[in-house]
Amino acid sequence: MYEELLRRQHIRREKFGPAEVKAALARSARDLTTAEALLGQDDDWALAVAHNAALQAGRALMFAEGFRPGSTAGHKAVFSFLRECLGDEHATLVSFVDRIRVKRHTAVYDAAGAVTSTEARQALDVLPTPCATRSSRCCPRPASSRLSAIPLR
Repeated sequence: MYEELLRRQHIRREKFGPAEVKAALARSARDLTTAEALLGQDDDWALAVAHNAALQAGRALMFAEGFRPGSTAGHKAVFSFLRECLGDEHATLVSFVDRIRVKRHTAVYDAAGAVTSTEARQALDVLPTPCATRSSRCCPRPASSRLSAIPLR
């Protein structure tokens, strides 16, 4: 598992203690709260901060599993890791969060106002909530069953 990501240097092995995992989860929880506060005021940034919440939660899982992103793929490496780590059971969720990454890039770098309030709200509705335990790898919010209806592109 993870051989291809390691070979391409998208991830690397590293030992982390519980403090690093908890710190990443705390950043994720903070960012979810901030994204909620931004809804309706600045939906581009609400989505961007929601993306960061997902990124931090993904990094927490990577840390718990003994990995960190490599220097070659940035944010994309975290979502590639999540896709492999969480497997088919959470493939739809990981794909959706990866689409948030792409939409965030557009909103931040290419087109202000690219995110609608509906997209920002839906992103927050389906993002996993940070989990405090390693055994519970993904804690989707109840609205996660609506993933297929979300048109983020």
